[in-house]
Amino acid sequence: MMHQIKIAIDLDGGDLGFEPVIEASISFVESHPDATLLCYGVRESIASIKKRYPNKIEDRIELIECDEAVRMDDKPADALRRKKASTMARGIEAIKDRYAHAFVSSGNTGALMLLSSVTLKLIEGVERPAIVTMLPGKKTPFLMLDLGANTECTSENLVQFAKMGNFLAKDLLEKEHPVVALLNIGEEHHKGHSTIKDASEKLRASELNYRGYIEANEMFSGTVDVVVCDGFTGNIALKSIEGTAGLIKVFIQNILMSNLFYKFLAIFTLPVLAKLRKKMDPRRYNGAMLIGLNGIVIKSHGSSDATGFRAALDIAYKESKSDILNKISRNIS
Repeated sequence: MMHQIKIAIDLDGGDLGFEPVIEASISFVESHPDATLLCYGVRESIASIKKRYPNKIEDRIELIECDEAVRMDDKPADALRRKKASTMARGIEAIKDRYAHAFVSSGNTGALMLLSSVTLKLIEGVERPAIVTMLPGKKTPFLMLDLGANTECTSENLVQFAKMGNFLAKDLLEKEHPVVALLNIGEEHHKGHSTIKDASEKLRASELNYRGYIEANEMFSGTVDVVVCDGFTGNIALKSIEGTAGLIKVFIQNILMSNLFYKFLAIFTLPVLAKLRKKMDPRRYNGAMLIGLNGIVIKSHGSSDATGFRAALDIAYKESKSDILNKISRNIS
């Protein structure tokens, strides 16, 4: 059988080690018969995997031994200069050499961005790469970028982010004409600084389905599919969202455990709470794409468990099956 899609994986980049990564990998290949995984790991990890999963590692999960791994506390420049044979570096090289269609890592974000940018280079015409992820909305999920790759952006950078997000939304969200908006401090035309105003004018003149500005409290309304901002704003917004979700969870737990009546009531609300937990589960939306590069690179959260890493693999698979890089290359001018 010919396996069409090859995805490279960093076994040893995340906080939780190789266990959740290999569990996600086994689950993934079982449901994707046309996929092969290239798992780059250090000697100790590969030995442990072979011992723990002797009947699960099949021909579609290839274990590749590497000298070392990039750690979370490594400086990106050091990872580039001194760890050229690391699990991360070799996984990215697999894309460059066209041995793999995509690469997924839970490792050091700065190192991943630097190694990917230097090794793969930018798509011709793209000025800067961006980090984009999927977030839940009232009706359907939406995409948001940039989430930290560029703390300062020009209006042209924002326009390019919008164009790249537009093509990604067509693939991931399956929207024929995604609605694009700029994140701003108000929806009125006169709000915001000169850069965002200039970007807005350029987007109004573009072929995109641009609706104008959107405020942070309206991002989840379901009215837009792509939210565009600079990396400084996007990263703060994302961390605020994560913190708020965690706070709501604590509030609900504290209320239900505050007295005997609420504890009793909790028994009857368990099905509702289970659905709410599933809806708000960040693992379902794990997997941020480094878009704008000559290759598909997916950043999984550093503390991803098997469910979260599997979600990142699914994104890598879907983008590998699409023509996203060529779509961006043909339309980024």
